[in-house]
Amino acid sequence: MSQAEESKAERVKEVEDHISNQPTPQNYVGSEVRRKEDEKILKDHREYVQDRNPPDALHAAYVRSPHAHAEITDIDTSAAEEHDECKLVMTVDDYRDAGYAPMLCGIQEWAEWPLADGKVTYVGQCVAMVVATDRYVAEDIADLVEVEYERLDPLVDVMEARDSDNVLYPEMGPNAPSNVAFDETFELGDPDGVFEEADHVIEKEFDWESRASGVPLETPSALGTCNMNPEDGEEKFHVWSNQQLHTWADVAIYAALDQPREEVRVEVPLTAGGSYGTKHATVYRHAVLTAVASEMVGGNPVKYVEDRIEDLQGGDSASTDRHYKAKIAFNDDGEILANDFWLADNFGAFPRFICTNQVLKPLAIVNGPYDVEHARYEYEIVCTNKMPQTSYRGFGTPAHSWVWEMLMDEAADVLDMDPTEIRLKNYIDEEDMPYKTPSANVYGEGDYAKTVRKVWDLVEDEKDGGLLDPDRVEELREEGIYRGSGSALVLEPGLGCYDYHTRQFIPRDELATYYTPENRDFSDVVTMAEPLEAYIRTDGKVVVKISSDDQGQGHQTIASQMLADELGITPDDVVVPQQDNLDVASDVGSASSRMATVMSSAAIGLGEKLRGQLEELAADHWGIDTEQVEFDEGGVKQLSTEGVEPVDKRHAERLEQEFLTLTELVHIDKMMETGDSHFKPQAELKTYAYYEYPDVAYENREYFEEAMIRKRPTYPSISFAANVPIVDVDVETGEIEIQKIYSVRDSGRIINPMIVEGQHHGGIMQGIGAALQEEFGYSEDGQPQSTTFFDMMLPSIENLPELEIEKQETWSVFSKSGAKGVGETGIMDIPASLAHSVNDALKPLDVTVEEMPMTPNRVRSWIRDAGDAPAPADD
Repeated sequence: MSQAEESKAERVKEVEDHISNQPTPQNYVGSEVRRKEDEKILKDHREYVQDRNPPDALHAAYVRSPHAHAEITDIDTSAAEEHDECKLVMTVDDYRDAGYAPMLCGIQEWAEWPLADGKVTYVGQCVAMVVATDRYVAEDIADLVEVEYERLDPLVDVMEARDSDNVLYPEMGPNAPSNVAFDETFELGDPDGVFEEADHVIEKEFDWESRASGVPLETPSALGTCNMNPEDGEEKFHVWSNQQLHTWADVAIYAALDQPREEVRVEVPLTAGGSYGTKHATVYRHAVLTAVASEMVGGNPVKYVEDRIEDLQGGDSASTDRHYKAKIAFNDDGEILANDFWLADNFGAFPRFICTNQVLKPLAIVNGPYDVEHARYEYEIVCTNKMPQTSYRGFGTPAHSWVWEMLMDEAADVLDMDPTEIRLKNYIDEEDMPYKTPSANVYGEGDYAKTVRKVWDLVEDEKDGGLLDPDRVEELREEGIYRGSGSALVLEPGLGCYDYHTRQFIPRDELATYYTPENRDFSDVVTMAEPLEAYIRTDGKVVVKISSDDQGQGHQTIASQMLADELGITPDDVVVPQQDNLDVASDVGSASSRMATVMSSAAIGLGEKLRGQLEELAADHWGIDTEQVEFDEGGVKQLSTEGVEPVDKRHAERLEQEFLTLTELVHIDKMMETGDSHFKPQAELKTYAYYEYPDVAYENREYFEEAMIRKRPTYPSISFAANVPIVDVDVETGEIEIQKIYSVRDSGRIINPMIVEGQHHGGIMQGIGAALQEEFGYSEDGQPQSTTFFDMMLPSIENLPELEIEKQETWSVFSKSGAKGVGETGIMDIPASLAHSVNDALKPLDVTVEEMPMTPNRVRSWIRDAGDAPAPADD
């Protein structure tokens, strides 16, 4: 057995031993425990930013740009300021003169002011903020601000922008003057040599243009307050906002306000109103400007809630928009030898903080689920006059996986192989796990071929009298309905290591020379652990402080289930309070499909620590050794008092009580005397515990050291799903109808099947939207065409087809709990799977999918261009 196999076997045994040796019999983990979060939401007992209404609060509105690209020649605020209810009109000059800083961007040598500075570069850009007594009044006053523009030629197309002399920001970025804000090439192995000798090279260009969005229930919002006369220990600013990545990405707020962390209190409601990454890019602007506005008006709270049109038009709410040139090398047997992906990503007007890493994450799965030794990955971040790009569920990988699967379809056609067979031939073998990719990321576990065969087994009955019966398929084709199906297995990388997120802040020459094993030690790698803090209340309830924000993932429920099993209590005995950045430790937050894995693993560590401390407390109380006590079902019991003689009557009475509950233990803990007979500080109590679960990649550094030292994307959680959608394509209308989706989905150990099922269904819906209908369209002059839900075409329950999902559990060998990510499921795999089935349906017409989304207009144009479209059948 190899060293890697021995390490894997040891880790699997460690996880299994922990589960088999649980101190309680409840086994809430793995059960469909009802979500704690749902009752408040369903009964309308939740609190969003919109629900916060301090009695002295003022309200903000923005003056926004109507042009995609223009110089600002004058801003006249006089008429607005004369309005009786106007409290403030703030421009970038006011903000800058008050001593505040630009917002963080995602790339070195880039900076952006929160209000337009001399020019506007997209429709909906914030030019000025108006503060008034009422939001509607503020909107009216904003109309009184007169802005004079000198219009400039807009750039919308990414390929035109990258080569244009019309540069949006000639003075910014390492490539200045250029609209290519940043670019990198990763040569992994010898791709050029392999392509030169390959028997076959499959090469195509693709466009992923959907710019899909999470369209959260509550749009980006903030309520900022400035403490005009802070006393010792009080913070200067207090911000209540619904942002994502609370505690970690708050650094963007601190930087713009030019304040240390302890001077800015940031609170996020437990019901943050959704995000899926879409709040990464823009909430910080509102948090900063409302806080600054509060200072300028004398300390009144200032509230801003983005309306839906603002969000869709200029709210930085759109995601990936890419042009690909991609190729794969094959030998005559259909084996993949190398892949080479080049992409230009249309980032819109600014490369936003955090969001730029969406072009880097695909490097973690550069080879997809396939066994590939040589690869090249090259990206360009291009600025245009579209709305700036934000993060979104999947974080840049859905397009990458889609390109892979489209090239595999093309290869099957060229090599005259069955599309499923050519995939099965090239999947990574389970025996090769853990598997190091060309980029040095590591896949821990999984049998990809077996999973694909399993999903086809589910489909088998459809071939005889079902949806895929050949006679029925032929009948439909005569009516102009082309039915198709095809399988695709797609990976979901999760638990991204923090270190690579600062890669684009580093001078390019340092990336090539310094970030190598010869020059960088593993101790230089920046990691972030997942902290959990707990204490026991006098009523026996366990209070758990979570650093990560929740947009609907069920953090309270997961933490409660894990600690219930660890401490022998019920989930109802666990309480999760409101989040506050000054009251919890910093962490990465809710992103990258990480929370179920790291929180569950942290809960195991926290439970172990708390049990040990409670055993010590009980042993001290009884005057016996810790070996003579044991934690058991919500308390500590005596195992033996052999050899112990009571020293007095009180000691004897203690020994008679053979079991101590959590309530009794916390009272004992608080009443134990210190030197001065006062209660102990909480941090000294045995009924309090703090635990940090290390970064998973760091904890398994024997596997991930190379990738982390080279500052490459490192994702130790690799979930996966294999789908077979059955689709109908109407060749007359171009409409695609999904009849059914068969799916086998593997997300490691399942903590709560109901939450996992919800993630599956929601992710599949988002995948359908991104693949078939969602699109942030733009006119040639940069005007957004999707500013309402009527234009945006979000999927609804009517678009959800029949689903047959089989859950599969391949436990992670890298995480303490065995869990893996599930938060980005569906959106990653469904677009590629649907496109594969559409390719199968339209194969008789020689039509292949090369653009996304697959809207009816696009499908009709593909069929028309192919020239073989049959006439629809007569009625």
